[in-house]
Amino acid sequence: MRETIVKSAEQLNEVQASVREIRARQEEENNEASHTILPSRPQGGHNGGRYKVDRWRMLEIPVFDGEDAYGWTTRVERYFDLKGMSREEKLQAVMVAMEGKALTWYQWWEFSTHQPTWANFRAAVIRRFQPTMVDNPFELLLSLKQTGFVEEYREKFELYAGPLKSAEPTYLKGIFLNGLKELIKVELKLHPTESLTDLMDCAQRVDEKNQLITKGGNSTSMMSRPMRTYNNNRTVTWEPGAKQ
Repeated sequence: MRETIVKSAEQLNEVQASVREIRARQEEENNEASHTILPSRPQGGHNGGRYKVDRWRMLEIPVFDGEDAYGWTTRVERYFDLKGMSREEKLQAVMVAMEGKALTWYQWWEFSTHQPTWANFRAAVIRRFQPTMVDNPFELLLSLKQTGFVEEYREKFELYAGPLKSAEPTYLKGIFLNGLKELIKVELKLHPTESLTDLMDCAQRVDEKNQLITKGGNSTSMMSRPMRTYNNNRTVTWEPGAKQ
């Protein structure tokens, strides 16, 4: 009887040890899965293509429907560069991120272009949907005038000035100041600023002050302004290596 009890106890200990070992192994596998290290880039051989797929998870690409082509291409290009994507892979990815008239145009462009490249695509999509950015990038800035709040005027100015990387800051300051309403422009001349950003900030503060004065000093009037949000944040998920 005593021997039976001892034998049963030994078997129970063995079972418990096996359970602990299995649990430890599962825990180790879970930890490895949650802390996956991307493989190092192979120095040679035929595994380079496979490496390009393995080092990414999924890509969430902003959807393009024909609005703000320059801003969209700049955004996705920087994102793709961070992922180390090739030009060919960029073209595969952007196709699934287009819709509406943009997708219709892309299908035509791909058909009519003998050697489609990322550089050709970027130039073509901007020329198609924002031709003034190519033909005369300063035209939009020079014709821009404040018609509402300074905040709205500033957003458009930043949009049009973004591609003009070689423009002199002093020249841009003059254009921004010239497009403001006279009431704000006169007051800004009494408060000289050094940079374009300082000028923009000061113009917004003057505009907010004038709005308060116009509404009789009632600060709640500022709260009646509709909240303006950028709503073009839709994305499409693309898995690198997937066939379209």
